Amino acid sequence: MKTIKALPVALIALLAFVVLPAAGASAHEWLIQNQKLEGPVSITGEQSLTLELLFTGLKIGCGTKTTGRVGVGNDASGEIERIAGEAFPGPIPCHVENGGTSKATSVEIEPLGLPWKTSLVEGKYGAVNLEVSSKTLGWEIIENSPIKKSFVCKRGAEPMIGKGLQTYGHFVGEVYETHVGARYENEGLSCNSEVLIVEGSEFFTHRFGGYLSVT
Repeated sequence: MKTIKALPVALIALLAFVVLPAAGASAHEWLIQNQKLEGPVSITGEQSLTLELLFTGLKIGCGTKTTGRVGVGNDASGEIERIAGEAFPGPIPCHVENGGTSKATSVEIEPLGLPWKTSLVEGKYGAVNLEVSSKTLGWEIIENSPIKKSFVCKRGAEPMIGKGLQTYGHFVGEVYETHVGARYENEGLSCNSEVLIVEGSEFFTHRFGGYLSVT
């Protein structure tokens, strides 16, 4: 299985991350300054994504900025409230890595159904995963070419889960594979006349300062 190794560009605020256990914790939790949250806090982050339309072979790279919040409770539930490019509002521009059989000269994406619900769940080998379980989760892929095409791609019953939250130097983030949130490798988001495969990485920081960690 292939993973994306390249880190995204620097976050808006560079904060050091640590992963520390919470004494007596019965569920996974977000911490700030090694202390349990007293209530929801705002987060910001960046995604580095590669999206591929399986049937046409169109492969694009996209960079996005994320804002949202994380919370407290048994599943540390939160929301991804906004995903945008450099210009907001509006579609997110992407660069074409492989055109496949598509004649697209440029491609844009837009997230669908925001906000997306998130929670912390137990993964393989004790890993802490960020699960995105919103039924409305999806992307619209807009191909700009002589004949403009738009593919609406939505997640089915399966939640979107990465490989576990990890520490990468100054970042805590999650790496996604081609089979993210699906039962089988190379299964992706269902689109009209297509299948969308998503790879990439996502990194978060506390929006207003402080050391964010997870346990």
